[in-house]
Amino acid sequence: MSSDDARRLLDEWRQVMERLEALRAEPVDEITKQFRAELEARESSLAEQVRAAGLLPEAVQPRVGPWSPLPLFEDERPEPGDDRDEPNLTVIPDEPGGASSYEKFASVVDALFDHSNGRRARKRIRRWLKQPERLKEVDARGARLLACALDEMVALNEAEAVRTQFRLAPPPLPRFIPPLRLQQPWVPSMVDGFTRMQRAVVNALRETPTEARRLKFVLDELSERFDRADLTRAVDELLVPRPIPLVESVPGRMGEERLLKLTRATRCMPFVPNLLVNGCCPPLRFPVYRLERVVEAARLMLRSDSMSGSAFGMVLGSPEFGRLKGDASSSLFVFGTGTMSFEAEVKVGSAGTALAVTLLTPPLHVPREQLESICEAAEGVKSHRDDGERLVVTFEHQAFLTAFLRRLSNAGALRRVVEVAHLVEVDGRETPVWVGGLLNVWLESCRAALRERGAPQQQHAEDRLHVLEGLLRAADHEAVVFRIVDSSLSNAEAEWALQNVGSEAFRGRAAFSSIDTGSLAPFTGAQARVLVKTKSLAARKPKLLEEWHELRRELGGAPTLYSPDPLLTELEQMLSDVTRT
Repeated sequence: MSSDDARRLLDEWRQVMERLEALRAEPVDEITKQFRAELEARESSLAEQVRAAGLLPEAVQPRVGPWSPLPLFEDERPEPGDDRDEPNLTVIPDEPGGASSYEKFASVVDALFDHSNGRRARKRIRRWLKQPERLKEVDARGARLLACALDEMVALNEAEAVRTQFRLAPPPLPRFIPPLRLQQPWVPSMVDGFTRMQRAVVNALRETPTEARRLKFVLDELSERFDRADLTRAVDELLVPRPIPLVESVPGRMGEERLLKLTRATRCMPFVPNLLVNGCCPPLRFPVYRLERVVEAARLMLRSDSMSGSAFGMVLGSPEFGRLKGDASSSLFVFGTGTMSFEAEVKVGSAGTALAVTLLTPPLHVPREQLESICEAAEGVKSHRDDGERLVVTFEHQAFLTAFLRRLSNAGALRRVVEVAHLVEVDGRETPVWVGGLLNVWLESCRAALRERGAPQQQHAEDRLHVLEGLLRAADHEAVVFRIVDSSLSNAEAEWALQNVGSEAFRGRAAFSSIDTGSLAPFTGAQARVLVKTKSLAARKPKLLEEWHELRRELGGAPTLYSPDPLLTELEQMLSDVTRT
């Protein structure tokens, strides 16, 4: 019989005996007698199986006569305050002459703490510690291992007793690593994500007709309005590596000065959410997100104006910190300030005594001297080395490794916390802004650019509609209009006559005095210029009327639920343009 089968058999036997004991305290009736008889038969059968398997010690006899609960092992006598709800399932064998051997004692500790979870394991370990002969020949090294294992079992009182008995000082608590607070190099504007100097450089580059310009020319043009040192610093800030570069440095010929080039992303401004995608610069205190996620959040905001910060957080996902991704607190999306946490990668060797911790990259890394102090103060460390990107520590026992991991976690070395904020400049003041506010400003800038871009087309449509109104009015008075045109000596005179129909000057001319224009109103200059060149109006009136209705719908009609949103179309176009960069 395997140890698991034996454990299950003993558990079932104990449970049946406890139920019998509780049943005998109840009033006796027919149902109770029948149920008790069934339990007694089951208990007798289990007792035979225990004896047949050799699991019952010789000192324990089966129940005879009046029933009374019996212990399963010699060392499990009822003690005051012991509720006896958990059996001792494992007897730790004595190692002959091995109490002073660290290796043999380590195997005893392994057996003692095997599957040591729950109240049952803690009671088993307490009973083991109450036997003085167990610790009679244990040396300080073995006692340190036992105390460390007890600490990991959260049996702190027992661990303290062992340390006191062997005069062992507890390991010093590591100094807690506070959340990392990074200095933001500059505060960008909420409108486009640039500072005043950066915007001046970008506008100067955008106005140039060439693809690239010498940096000296750009600075010379702007140095009359700005300080040369501030301009140079703004150029360096623009050239900082970003997820989507705005300005690139183009290498020129040998000895030639550095050239600057705007990228496709800057040409698409303001359709690039510079802040949410690029932030400020490393170290990124301003968290950034993937461009596709930002565009998706903008789509949802167009459809619903009542989205909460947590909803935006679910769409945007985890922010990025350089090449790392961290977990952001919900307050970052709701209030604009919060924290991001980054987990260090931890690998444990197959033997359970070697630990490799992949260190976080700067500026998230923990100072080397602080890690060294934690390693030196840890118990059971055989060796430790720093491979540059990894910290490799070897321990004498697995219990020491578990304790060391807990120390690193408590000190904040495995989970680095960074304070972040969507800090922008609004009306000359530094203000944290929630994600919805940044997206709203971006969408408003997109709408303004759409209106500016669509203004020429709209003006052209309005001008054409105005001309059509004149043509339709002239078609109703075609004979009068053509008579005025035919009576004119030139196109200029015809245009003047159509613009002054019915006036005193018009009637004062002999060529037009006999024409009846009582029901015809004057035309504008644009309408008159077209009428002079028109040969027929009545035949074209149906087509002119159809074009007039189409332009009215285009200019005055509101978009329906099924008509595509022009802003969504622009967002899609922006995404495709920028991702090709």
